[in-house]
Amino acid sequence: MNMVLPSQLPSKIVCIGRNHAAYIAELGNQVADEMVVFLKPPSAITDTLMSTHKDEQLHFETEICFQVSNG
Repeated sequence: MNMVLPSQLPSKIVCIGRNHAAYIAELGNQVADEMVVFLKPPSAITDTLMSTHKDEQLHFETEICFQVSNG
């Protein structure tokens, strides 16, 4: 796995969710009228994957990920 160097950590992570119909159906979620936009802190970046939290299975998926830089 490629590690993000500290000098490359983003100030925030912008996420788009509830925009993939098959995945919404797989999880049994309601289809939203609009995609859901939410933020994650840079501390969400890790090289350790935890698949459960408090005995609850976590769902994760990344289709496209990129970093925008000014310099």
